[in-house]
This record gives sequence, structure tokens and C-alpha cells, in this order.
Amino acid sequence: MVRHFLLRGTVSGLAGAFVLLVAPAEAGKQFRDITEQAGLTHVQREKLEVKEWFAETITGGAAVGDFFGNGRNDLFVTRHDNTDIFYMNMGDGTFEDRTKEVFGENPINAETNGALLADLTNNGHLDLYVTGTGTSRHYLYINDGKGRLFEQARPRGAALETGEVRAGMSVTAGDFTGNGYLDLFISDFTAGNSRNRLLRNRGSQAPGFFEDVTEAAGVGGPRSQWGFGARFADMNRNGLLDLLPYNDLINNQFFWNQGDGTFRESSDETGTTVGDHEMGISVADFNNNGWLDVFLTDIGFNILYRNEMHQNVSGLYFTERASQAGVGKADWGWGAATIDYDNDGWRDLVMVNGWLTREPVHLYHNTGVPEIAFTRTDQEAGLTERFYGRGVIAADFTGNGWQDILILAHAGRPALYENRGGENDWLRINLEGRVSNRQGIGAWITVTPDLENPDSRYVHEVNLEANFLSHNETTAHFGLNRMEGRPVEHVHIRWPSGIEQDVYDLEPNQVYTIVEPAIFPERELFEASASVAGLNGFDAEPNAIPFDEGVENLLKYAFNMDLSRADRRTLTPGGGEVSGLPCVAISESRSNRLLVIEFLRRKDSGLIYTPFWSTDLETWIPAAALPQVIEINSEWERAIVRVPFDFSAPRGYGLVRVALP
Repeated sequence: MVRHFLLRGTVSGLAGAFVLLVAPAEAGKQFRDITEQAGLTHVQREKLEVKEWFAETITGGAAVGDFFGNGRNDLFVTRHDNTDIFYMNMGDGTFEDRTKEVFGENPINAETNGALLADLTNNGHLDLYVTGTGTSRHYLYINDGKGRLFEQARPRGAALETGEVRAGMSVTAGDFTGNGYLDLFISDFTAGNSRNRLLRNRGSQAPGFFEDVTEAAGVGGPRSQWGFGARFADMNRNGLLDLLPYNDLINNQFFWNQGDGTFRESSDETGTTVGDHEMGISVADFNNNGWLDVFLTDIGFNILYRNEMHQNVSGLYFTERASQAGVGKADWGWGAATIDYDNDGWRDLVMVNGWLTREPVHLYHNTGVPEIAFTRTDQEAGLTERFYGRGVIAADFTGNGWQDILILAHAGRPALYENRGGENDWLRINLEGRVSNRQGIGAWITVTPDLENPDSRYVHEVNLEANFLSHNETTAHFGLNRMEGRPVEHVHIRWPSGIEQDVYDLEPNQVYTIVEPAIFPERELFEASASVAGLNGFDAEPNAIPFDEGVENLLKYAFNMDLSRADRRTLTPGGGEVSGLPCVAISESRSNRLLVIEFLRRKDSGLIYTPFWSTDLETWIPAAALPQVIEINSEWERAIVRVPFDFSAPRGYGLVRVALP
């Protein structure tokens, strides 16, 4: 008998508790406009005006998330000539204005544009970042844990005041340093001192406080201008979030994460230099092969980069396939979002258009061809209205398990299109990080409905899915086609921390919350002899944990002592040097390989911890990379050092030397 179980984690299922409004719709249409019934009657800007400084015309954003903690997707919208609005999802297909409740007597009344709802302090509550266009700064609102937001951009290093008028566009978040806290990338449509900026979250030392590391991280320079937005995404699946900014007027950029707090620009190397006026982005696995592809909107034509890394020896190539895939033509494209609107297991695309004229929405249905192919179906699906389109959001607002579409328009009202559903099944997963960031941003989820057919699976990188001025829900949505009453047999999660988790036999048409196992080094102490011998797979060491496809084993360990004993405080008696156990990582022949050295250390002890690496256990080289630090308790913290290097030997070794100053 096969015994299915949940490995070191918590999972809960939530049935949708929504009462849906019934709105008239044409027979056979997938979507119906419920904007007025839903109460989304605000106007983003009173009228369209094009002035000499026209950045204010490029406005119209929103953010989505479960702000009120009731399991529903709430909504924040920016307005350029009036007060921004925070809507609470009431669960019956309507929204209620809760702006005063959230902001008190000082709601946002500035020239705002892009927006982001994310847990920036890592305390389980969503904070809010808003960009300014026509102002001299941006805005950061911190959640007090009781549903109130307080503006703290200046003291937290996130206002980005330069003395110039800003043209803030999109904002996105991702943990590029791997310290368990979300960092920010803010795009700016100027060529002055403002430009695009990368803000590093200071993490456990100061949660939700930021440091501008644009130049230090290697993402600044003359091409960091005329920015519309960016995405953090792990494009080569090495466990590190790469950065994809997209710009107007100049070629795009593509940055590989080097694992040491810096990026390497490689747009020429990767073949991602097509286009000059990229407006919006969507990153997803469009052909269900486990690798992320990239869709970009432009003026008159779109761009689709098919990920070819699994087919090339160097693993660094993309192929532009927009025309062949049927998504090449655009009007004046802006925001784009991924959506599986018919729950058939293939990710579709929706994009909005419009500059000085109202233009149609483009909805592209994924035909399920491995080479990537779409057919345009907006008119047949019921998306018939024209807009001065800007942002677009795909999320389940009505709670029926089918993703709806929200259009954010400039100089007009939004449009909420309810997905009427169908007969296909679905699965929705929320993540709760314990070692990783709380929202699990950067985690990879692989859903295999039938273990007897392992090649038929769906892969999704949990992301804020930021597109132009807006972002999708963080809930991982999987269309399953028809399950015929069978459970989903296997769900695999690779958390940003590197922890792997397996869940079995989930019922379809449910929303699940899966909690990251809190695996700490003190639970996985090994003898030195066991750490360096017999590494021939997972059976050789039962406590070994897989770390990415390029590494067979990551042995997690602390120092050779029992942390439950009282003498754990006497780490270096007599002041002598103590060596930690060797950490061994077996690497396949892949680019961007990493040796991972993980160890436990005392806080504020004055001790000097120095990681070293070696390929032969004789010559030891100090690791220059800064460690990722994760707090365990008031006395101890876990440090992880990732060393990028190219070794010819099949194994790399690490140790940590500890000494008194």
C-alpha cells in the first residue's frame, strides 16, 4: 500500500465563501462586465491631456492582495488628480470603499501611479508602496497589524527624493539577496538623476528598512532610464532571482543574479535585445516545459522570448517567437498579465492598449502546442470595450476558482470582467514562508495531477507577477482541465530557502494554504566522517536536502556539538580556533554553479566567522560572498554563503573557522 503524506509542513483547504452577483451576459461569453454592480465606479483622471511633460498621461495603476485577512482579493487603486481608494472585497461580488478606515484622516492625495501590496516587513501583514508621477518622491505605507497604513518612506529609505520631479512607474518586489525579506525595484520614466532604483531590504536587522544598492549591485548606469517596469524571476532555475527591467526608447536589460548581492548584465548574451518601446511584461511557462518564457508589449508589435536554456549547452539563450506564436501584433500596448481563463492547464495572455485613442483589449488563448501558439479570442470571450488601457490584473475576485480580469484605464473608469466559469477543474495555493519570505515569493510549485503520467505537469513560480503599474494576485492558480473526480496526486514546492516540500492527494476546486517546514541546522547535525563520505544520492544521507537541479546534495550542519546542551555558549574555550564540519555540494556540469556553505553562529558574540571553500580538502580559499542571515532565536542565527565558482572537480567543500578577535 502506498502511503501518501505531507512532509514536514502544514496544509489547509478553504472552500470559497462567496455569494456571486448575477449579471446579464451574452450566451456563450466567458466574461461579463460587472463593474457597476461591483461598486468600482471611480474615475482615474477626469480627462485625457497631453502636455509638454507627458508622463502624467502614462498613469493608471492598482494593487491586489488579501489586505483585510479574510481570504479575498482586496484592491487599491491610484488616481492622478484625486484621492487614491482602498476597496475591501465584501465576498458577494461587490467592493466597499474603506479608504478612511485604512488611512485615517490622511489618505493619499497626490499624483500617484504604480502600486504594490506586499509584506515588506515580513510580519504577515501587507504593506503598500506607491510611486509618484509629478511629485518629488514615492510613498511607503507600513501596516500596523490592525489594518491601518502609516506613511514611512523617508525614515525607511524608500522615498527616493532627488530634488527632481519624479516620473515613477511600476514597482516590483523579490528577495534577490536570499535573506528572507523582499527587496524593491522602482522604475522611473526619466533620464535625470532619478532613474530606476534597486532597494535592498535590510532584513532581520531592520525589517522593511531599505538601502539603495542600484550602483553597488550593478544595475545602474546610463541604460537605467526611461523605465516602465521590471520583474524578478529565476530564469535559469538556480535558486536566485534574476532581474528583467523593460524600458522605453532604449534596449531592454537582462541581469543574471550572481549570488553575491550583484547582477551581471547579459542582454546581448541571452538574445533579449529586440524592441525599443517595451511597455508591459508577463513571465510564465507558456509551453509547460518547466522553464519561464517572457512576453513584452510594444507599440505596434509584441515580443515573446521562448526560454531555450534546457536545450543549449551554455544555458543562456532565448528565441524571439511572437509572430510564430500568434501574439506579434499590438495596437499601442501597455500592461499584460498571465491568466488561465478556461482552466485547461495552459497559461493564456491578456494585454491592454491605448494611447491617444481608446483601443481594444487583446485576449490570447493558449492552444496547448509545446512550441507556444495562441489565438486571439477577446471578442468571442466578451471583452469588447475599448480603453485608454494602462494596467491589467488577473485574479479571482469573485471566489469561484476562475480568474477574473480587471482593466485599469487612464482618464476613465476601470472595468471588472467576471469569469463565468466552466466545467474544468482548478487548484489554488497560498504559501506561508517560515524560513523564506512570508509570502513565498520566488518559490517554485510543480503540480503533477497523475503520478503515472509524470510528464504532464504544471509549473509556476510564485511571484507578484508585476506588469505595468499593477500586479496579479500572489495565489498560485492552476487550471487542471478535467480531473473526473480524482485528487491531485502530487504537489512539489521548492521554497526560496532551498527547502523542498511534497504534498499528496489534494482535492481539486479548493484553495489551500501550505506552510514552509521550519528546518533549522540544529536538527541536522552530522559527524564529520559522515559529511565527507559516501555521497551517492539522497539514500547516502537521509537528512540531505536537494538544492536545485544543479546540486545533488546540500548537507546542512552546524558545528560539531549538541545545541541542546548547556555548554553551547562556550563556543571557543581558551580562545583557540575551531573548524566547522565540511559542507559538501555535488554539482552537475551547469553554468552558474554554486557551493553552499551553511552554518550556525552566535549573535553579538565578537567571534570571527570565516567561511572557506576547497575542491581538494587541502587548499582552502576564503569566501568573499556576504552571508544570508536568518534569525533562529535571541542567541543564534543561521548564515548561508553561496559561492559562485567554476570547479572542474565533481565536488566542492566548505568549512567555517571560528576565532576570537
